[in-house]
Amino acid sequence: MQHTFSIRSTGRAAAGVLALGALLAVSQPQEAAASTTANTKLLNVVTVSYKDASNNNTFSANASTQVTVNLVKAGLNAIAAPTGPTGPWGLSCLPAVNTPSGGTITTLYAMVANANGSDTYNFGLSAASGTNTNGALATNVTSHFQFLKYDGTADGAQDAGTHTFASGIGVGLATGTSDTLLFPGGSLDSNTFAPNKIVVVTYLDGKKQAFLVSGVSGGSAATITGNNTGGAYSNLASTAGETQGQLKLAALPTTAIDGLNVGANAAPDFDTHAVDFSVPVAELALVQVSVTASVAQTNTDATVNFTLAGSTQGPTPVTATVACTDGTWVAPQLTISKLVRNVSKSGSFVGNLGTASADPNDTLEYQVTVTNTGGDANKVAVTDAVPAYTTLVAGSTYGTSAATPTGSSIFAQVTKNGGTAINIDMGTSAVESANVAAGDATSTAAKSPINFYLGTSASTSAGGTVKAGETFVIIYQVKVN
Repeated sequence: MQHTFSIRSTGRAAAGVLALGALLAVSQPQEAAASTTANTKLLNVVTVSYKDASNNNTFSANASTQVTVNLVKAGLNAIAAPTGPTGPWGLSCLPAVNTPSGGTITTLYAMVANANGSDTYNFGLSAASGTNTNGALATNVTSHFQFLKYDGTADGAQDAGTHTFASGIGVGLATGTSDTLLFPGGSLDSNTFAPNKIVVVTYLDGKKQAFLVSGVSGGSAATITGNNTGGAYSNLASTAGETQGQLKLAALPTTAIDGLNVGANAAPDFDTHAVDFSVPVAELALVQVSVTASVAQTNTDATVNFTLAGSTQGPTPVTATVACTDGTWVAPQLTISKLVRNVSKSGSFVGNLGTASADPNDTLEYQVTVTNTGGDANKVAVTDAVPAYTTLVAGSTYGTSAATPTGSSIFAQVTKNGGTAINIDMGTSAVESANVAAGDATSTAAKSPINFYLGTSASTSAGGTVKAGETFVIIYQVKVN
């Protein structure tokens, strides 16, 4: 039978802006079905003592059995990344935000082990386009997941198919310490309980807290030399007592990961906050999910649904999933308008419907407005031309005419969001402003091309990025022939 731990909700988070949602009733953690750590050795020695008929000589013999506690597989717990001293330890999808078409949404979750010993789990991520109310579908969807260390650096390869989680059930607190837990000798896996791993401890009051492993000693189980194969023995085999394993823990430092402060800098104090030794001390693995998508339509947006699944290996897998809508990708949408006014007749753009009248030799001024009402738009270029039967006005300053215009003659101005006007000259040798615009004009003659390249990182031949909500205003003048 396959068991599934699944959270389904609607939420989104942009890269670098993450918040934690409310605890869902169905996200309460599972608890392990075993209360003894896997690989614990249960050595039982029986001894017979006797004397000879004179009662002067004493003899002893012993025999033993040994039982090894098996791993009881258990599903992972999918939770939000831990913030603050004690959690949270539930799971909800992260809050909704928008990102531009072609952008990436990155979210941070965590998986916590729950078995009575270390175990390896299979992982996979699937992502599929959802739809919004307009029925738009996301395109070019790619998704990845990455296990992270406590400091936000990668833990293994991207999209790793398996991950081994450390887990074990403690038996007490080491004498004279407030930060070191004891485990059955020889049962603590010192390879998986490695220093700087994040582990979760459960207290008797039900609260949980994440710590870093700072030291580990596996210890050793009690042993007997011989007399352990089920035979009949007449001798007394020597025995050695158990050395319990020790797991020393330290504070999980607060670290900013994708804009979320993970950890709490709270040192363990198990003397005053009693540990529940019926619940595994288990590894917590941070998992970063990244989804990139585009929207092929304007005036709409689209969503992507993802499912991150971690399953026990074997014929009856137990699966934990994070199943959420990762975000909304907003398509870019530019609007463009063009007005004209007669400068010679003191005309105005206010109330202008894009028409005017002029006498020969009058000067006309054109105003082109480009506004982004959607997501970020890249490679934004505006192509225009000197109107028929007119001559482009170009000179040493905007609005003046040179007898013989050159590449350095100024013919237009561009403003971004009402800021300082940038002069645009006719040449193509330099970018007027890499944060606002560049442009050129091949000639002042009628029907000659005029080019403007708008946005951040604009060049002399290509437009840059116009972000959502930005407005660019272009003005240039011509003289009626």
